Amino acid sequence: MYCNRCGNSLPDRAVFCPACGASAGAAAGTSAAAAASPVAAGGGRVARHLNVLAILWLVLGLLRIFPGLVVMGFGSMAGGGWMMHSMGIPGLPAFAAGWMMIIGLFLMAFAVFSLLVAWGLYQRQSWGRILAIVIAIFSLFSPPFGTALGIYTLWVLAPEASGREWDQLSQRV
Repeated sequence: MYCNRCGNSLPDRAVFCPACGASAGAAAGTSAAAAASPVAAGGGRVARHLNVLAILWLVLGLLRIFPGLVVMGFGSMAGGGWMMHSMGIPGLPAFAAGWMMIIGLFLMAFAVFSLLVAWGLYQRQSWGRILAIVIAIFSLFSPPFGTALGIYTLWVLAPEASGREWDQLSQRV
């Protein structure tokens, strides 16, 4: 099979041309069901919500960086950190600095994963959907914004039909 638009050789059962992104359509040898798919028409759930999801994950990731830095800063101060050799926070037990650093690192890791989800969804990486679903499940325990975004992400990306649509979208790029 060859693309009607650019003439590139198409793999069997291709819905879109990997070179130019044109719909392979039924005329290029695909089934009528594939040509009438929601992705080909631009009306699938994932296609409609993907950019919004990517932007929301980006914003949440950026918002999660600040608390991580603050907690790590307090942990550094509590333990007489790298800039505060003789300064500590009076009244805090010795183990508090270590726990604050661990919590801060956890928050920073969650921020980095949120930013990775945003990038993976925006770039339509093949691993983006799975990572988004996993991080969305963890975000359910982070009210209110993490919970809302987790529910929204799972509503868009978790159904089986969304998986098929994601596969088509990620092959287009």
